[in-house]
Amino acid sequence: MYRFLPGIARPKDADFLRRYMSFEKFVSLLGTKSLFFTRADKFEDPFEGFMPPSVRSIYESEANSFESNDLRKSIAKWRKYILCSCWHHGNEESAAMWEKYHMHNSGIAIKTTVGNFKNCLGEGYNVFIGKIKYINHYEYEVPQNLPEKSIYTWYFHKRKPFEYEREFRAIIAHYPSFLRDYIDNEGNLISPKTILNRDFPDICEIGMPFDIDVNTLISEVITSPYTDDWVTDTVRSVVKQYGFDFDVNPSPLLKEPSETV
Repeated sequence: MYRFLPGIARPKDADFLRRYMSFEKFVSLLGTKSLFFTRADKFEDPFEGFMPPSVRSIYESEANSFESNDLRKSIAKWRKYILCSCWHHGNEESAAMWEKYHMHNSGIAIKTTVGNFKNCLGEGYNVFIGKIKYINHYEYEVPQNLPEKSIYTWYFHKRKPFEYEREFRAIIAHYPSFLRDYIDNEGNLISPKTILNRDFPDICEIGMPFDIDVNTLISEVITSPYTDDWVTDTVRSVVKQYGFDFDVNPSPLLKEPSETV
């Protein structure tokens, strides 16, 4: 089941998405027929899931015994249970994304649409999806149309220096059983005071794979603009070995003008 949060931009089903990854991760996707969702606390940005002070004050006003720093630390602990799949949203390739992941030799990008992404996971998943909104957290004022008490809301916000990513994101919350009573289906904390100073055990090391229909997800595979032709041929061979028949093409990003115009 897919959910949308009020105030978070919803892409159209026909919009294109690309996931930039290493060749090894691509082979793993084909072999396991699963898509890996990464723990939010494993991303390089320490502000992932950051709850603005104006939002924390809402909780603090409900229980005057809260101390802001304790609440902030407790909310941050929930990041290990928020699993994310991050995609570049746009019609064109991104030179910045190839550079970000240092994929000069064997990197690939898998291309899909929002609609195909939604369909590839099938039934049984509770997934929040939307486009990332880029803001200045330190000056941010919470708009009235946002569900400010939902901790999921802040996983769809990042700081403006990351705006080049043009990110579409899907998140799956995977909590240990004892914590499920503290949050509702919309991600609102229930009795947040009770989570202070609780243990938050790991349930996975880096993230978790979720089964997908690979043919539904992937419409095209694009090899790095920096790589040689034999790498593209190798990727085509691997795709066939795993029983798939989607197109594998070299990126045209760095082709000479006479070859593309």
